Amino acid sequence: MALYSTFCYGTGILYGPSASIGTVDPIRGPSTGGNNFVIDGSGFANAHWSSFFTGAVLDPLKFADVSVGFGSATTGVPNLVLSSGDAPGGIGAVESVATWTDAQGEAVVYILPITAYPASEVVLSAMTLYIDATNYAMFGVYLSTSSSTLVLRATVVRGGVPLSTKEVDWTTGLSKLKILRWGTTLYFYANGALFHEDERFVNTAATFRLSCANQAATYTITSNVQAFYWRPYAVFDSRPVHDSTVVSEGRLRGQVPPSRNDKGKDAAYSGLVDVSVVGVGSFTATDAYEYYYEDQLTIINSGSSDIKVSLLSDALLKTPSASLRGLGNNK
Repeated sequence: MALYSTFCYGTGILYGPSASIGTVDPIRGPSTGGNNFVIDGSGFANAHWSSFFTGAVLDPLKFADVSVGFGSATTGVPNLVLSSGDAPGGIGAVESVATWTDAQGEAVVYILPITAYPASEVVLSAMTLYIDATNYAMFGVYLSTSSSTLVLRATVVRGGVPLSTKEVDWTTGLSKLKILRWGTTLYFYANGALFHEDERFVNTAATFRLSCANQAATYTITSNVQAFYWRPYAVFDSRPVHDSTVVSEGRLRGQVPPSRNDKGKDAAYSGLVDVSVVGVGSFTATDAYEYYYEDQLTIINSGSSDIKVSLLSDALLKTPSASLRGLGNNK
């Protein structure tokens, strides 16, 4: 049965069903995960905060223009176009009206072909989980003085101190950048793949910012943001399922992640775990799913022309005692 409440996010007020969990199906599975799940409940969808930016003006119930200097934000041409202007220090940016603790936001951005290079590094397009100037997580595409320095970079800053930074070479064109926050842990996803993780972020409500910035360079940036999606997700114990699919307001599905023990080892835990859904707010069902241990031994036979991989479990591999499990033990 749906629970109805009033939620205040930032300066926005949302009336409607809160997130609640009715059933989790199945209720148990292997420690290695990978089995499909369906969660029934309410409050899983929240399209209210997503936007394609097709209106003639920025929707004031969703985003505010926080551009700096000669920066600007224009909608409906055809989506969100951010510009830094050409003067140094220009920022084209919008910021969500709502604030969240646990949340997942995804920006679909298009990086235009590069025809000229700046004298110093600029931010072509970025999404930031923003608390204040000294506490934020920024995920974006940066350009320096040549094509060899177009990179995707994730940065986590707490209390003015950079906690971690990761970057890889990147390309122009379409990119999907996503930041998921669960408590103090941040996950960065690029085009659906996990890019970076940090467990030390401050647990304070934050906004999502979409921006471009020329920083110290005299360089005009035009950033095309095709959409921003607020993505609900499920959590098994401490393992988020970033690509959960919302079938309806009351149904969410996906694949169970591997279990993890206190040392961070995947597929290492057996027992009951809590299941949470971050939708319209968040809700946790205590001891709603059980992992059972699935012992597996992986054998890799590498030859000159092929690689063979086999999985042997306790059901297939029997040895005199548990301490003697394995191959090549003839004692």
